[in-house]
Amino acid sequence: MYAALVQLSYFSAKKDYAAAKKICKEHIDYFTQKNYEAHVPLQILFYQQLIFSFNLKQFSERSELTQACKSYMQEGTYNWFKYQEILLQMALYEGNYAPAFDIHFQATKHPRFSLLPENVTEVWTVIRAHLYFLAIAQAVEFHPKRFSIKSFRAKKFDNETVLYSKDKRGLNISIQIVQFLILLVENKRAEAIDQVEALGQYAYRHLRKEEYLRSRIFIRMLLSIPLSGFDSTEFKLKNERNWQKLISTESSKNAELSEIEIIPYERIWEILCKRFHAKPSDCLSSTSYSHA
Repeated sequence: MYAALVQLSYFSAKKDYAAAKKICKEHIDYFTQKNYEAHVPLQILFYQQLIFSFNLKQFSERSELTQACKSYMQEGTYNWFKYQEILLQMALYEGNYAPAFDIHFQATKHPRFSLLPENVTEVWTVIRAHLYFLAIAQAVEFHPKRFSIKSFRAKKFDNETVLYSKDKRGLNISIQIVQFLILLVENKRAEAIDQVEALGQYAYRHLRKEEYLRSRIFIRMLLSIPLSGFDSTEFKLKNERNWQKLISTESSKNAELSEIEIIPYERIWEILCKRFHAKPSDCLSSTSYSHA
């Protein structure tokens, strides 16, 4: 087991998820052949395999791995919450928004949720902000009892994401983007205009590496909305080239999907186009989006 963990740490650090997944499978085969149930090793290995499949966008394996994980997870444990977190993020990434709301409700209402370390609860806070965006953008039908919509308070959100706000990359990119998205969808036009320069400078200073290319492109697209006077026809025309760049640019192999794009940028753009009364086909040009 220790040998497996060392190997997984090595390939995870290199972002070589294919190699890491292969290591998982080799050790899963090893432990399942034992004449006893190696509960802890298999719990860890199936969970890690689920993460690697996510980052490789091999979603077809999710159902099988989910069932395998469930059989070894005890509800309310640290690993169970991390398992729920990855399932929620996979649902968001695939556009299955309704199950994401249910998973969020089940996990955050669990009595042991408050016992989780701060770095874990902050991730759930960022995810909740994305769910709030989906809810107010009317991107999903949901039941208020399962997800309470309250006014989004930027200051409170900042106070609840102190750790990740210090890092100007990684999950902090999602923090910056989702706050701007909420301003747009809540129609807080003056505040959105005020944030244009700050968000532009953030992208220029901290997202210059090639691995952040998709984020730079998407932020340019977002900033064009207030700069176009929130006119869907105008910002659609301005972003023809940016859209083509975005859909032709793969997610960086140097960053985990769950670190930056909690919801794929293409899907967010579709939602914004509909919100600002533009036809999806207009906003997406002549190219259809497939996240397979």
